[in-house]
Amino acid sequence: MSDVLYFAYGSNLLRERLLARCSGIELSGLATLPGHCMTFSKPSTDGSAKCTYARDDGGSVLGALWHVPESDLAALDQIEGVGYGYGRYTVTVIDPSGDATEAVTYRGDDHDASLKPYDWYLALVIAGAMQRGLPASFIQSLQSVPFAVDVDLGRASRLAALDALVAAGMMEVLHDLAR
Repeated sequence: MSDVLYFAYGSNLLRERLLARCSGIELSGLATLPGHCMTFSKPSTDGSAKCTYARDDGGSVLGALWHVPESDLAALDQIEGVGYGYGRYTVTVIDPSGDATEAVTYRGDDHDASLKPYDWYLALVIAGAMQRGLPASFIQSLQSVPFAVDVDLGRASRLAALDALVAAGMMEVLHDLAR
């Protein structure tokens, strides 16, 4: 069985988040997707914004490369919403040594810049960026993203996010957003 190289950005930067979705993952390293920028503009079925990326000639999306067992790819497609707001694409990313490699990633089909991410979702993205050791300036920019507090305390996606933050020892990230 072979692995697929997956470029993760946003909430799947956090190992515990992705591990709950794909049990056989292994981190390959960091990478960037040049010519694009990450945005919180993908409309979610819960009314909030999720991460996606858009064309930006001067920008780049910071992320991580994960080895995902090919047998987990269909489950990841389903979780990421392929066919329901996200598509899976093959992109060329650049690793820290400057080498280009192809990887699969997910991009939102629609964009709505008026939406905000929920607090728990933004906390996942920040925690993942911190865990991956992404630049402090990037983490600071994430910490300044406007967000909405999710009032549905029993939302399944919220509870799964909290589980991932607890497993990563990073619940403080969510608490810091509330301050």
